[in-house]
Amino acid sequence: MGLFLSFRECLYHIQFFFNNLGYLLIGIAAGAYGLDVHFGYSKSWMRFALTQMELEKSLKHFKIDLTLHLASSSGTNDTLTPNEATALLKDIQNFCMDIECICITETKEWIGEFKSSLTLLEKQLRVAAEQRSKGSLIVTVENADTWNEITISANGSIKRLPKNNRAIVINEISPGVIEIRAEGTRKDENGKQVTGNAFSQSTIKSGSQSMVSLTLTDDTEA
Repeated sequence: MGLFLSFRECLYHIQFFFNNLGYLLIGIAAGAYGLDVHFGYSKSWMRFALTQMELEKSLKHFKIDLTLHLASSSGTNDTLTPNEATALLKDIQNFCMDIECICITETKEWIGEFKSSLTLLEKQLRVAAEQRSKGSLIVTVENADTWNEITISANGSIKRLPKNNRAIVINEISPGVIEIRAEGTRKDENGKQVTGNAFSQSTIKSGSQSMVSLTLTDDTEA
């Protein structure tokens, strides 16, 4: 019975492995595609294969032309007449120019692809730098003059609002949605100390300054 259970457990683990194998392969494929996009392995190979075919084509045509020239030679002992030699030299010149054009075209395409990759890389680095750059926030407490010892908490930091001021600037805040809380104290008509609270959210953008306005209220006002 124990052996049967162990066998069933093995089958279960094997089935679980193969059921999730697809996700692993998708992840590997996505990683390989990302590397190919960044480094251009496929494009480079296709361009290399095409250039090789063009060079082989030019070489094959040149060999055929050379054979035709030698076969149609009217000279003796495999020699060429001046006119035939001129025609052969013309073919050699055309062959050299074809090879040179292919090399220049390939070099231009490589330079263009290299510049495009650099431009894409610079753009990605610029976007990443902008995303890492932090922003700032101006918090205004509208009724600050009716409360004492007001504290502002945002982005994990707590700051005290200076006396006789209604606003405070909080710098070095990471981009994203953050929560802002304000808390203050005062005495009511009976001389009892009460606490006022306010809450809001704000979206911090990279390299920019946001503003939020709060109004403190206590339980009796709510």
